[in-house]
Amino acid sequence: MNDPHQLVPAAARDDVHLSQIGHSEVPRFAALYRTIWAPLGGGGREAWTVADWRSELAQPGTEAWIATLGGHNVGMAQIGWTGQGDAGFTVIGVIPSRQGEGIGGDLLTRLTRHLWEHPAPNGRATHRVWLWTLPDEHPHTIPNYLARGFQRGPDLVG
Repeated sequence: MNDPHQLVPAAARDDVHLSQIGHSEVPRFAALYRTIWAPLGGGGREAWTVADWRSELAQPGTEAWIATLGGHNVGMAQIGWTGQGDAGFTVIGVIPSRQGEGIGGDLLTRLTRHLWEHPAPNGRATHRVWLWTLPDEHPHTIPNYLARGFQRGPDLVG
C-alpha cells in the first residue's frame, strides 16, 4: 500500500479493544501467537521462548498489540517501521474460534491507520505499508488484505 487513501476500512468492531503491550505482557503475546498458529502447523515462531520474543519486540520501531473481546484475547499483531519510510505487519492473527467475525479486518484497518499516522522512531514518515505472508496462511488472510486495499507484490503468495 503506497498511499493512506488506498485503505478500504473494514467494518468497525466497537466491542473489540486494541492495546499496545508492554514488556511484562510478552508471555501473553507469545502464548497468543501459539494459540493462533498451532492449527496452521505452528508458524515460524512456534518454538520461540519468551526471551526470543522479548528480544524481537525490543527492536527499535517494533510494536506488539493485542485485541480483546469481553476481556478475552482474540487477536494480535506485531508491526514496525524500518526508518526508511517502510512500515508493516510482521505478524497478525485472530484466534481460531473467532475467525470469520470481522475481527481481523478491523485489526488490520486500525493498525494500518496507525502505521500511516505515526512516523518511525527516527521521525521518518511512512511512505509504504506492507504485509508479510506465508504459503500456509489461513484462507481468510490474503482476501482480507486485498479487501483492505493492499495489492499483490512480486513476493505475495496465494
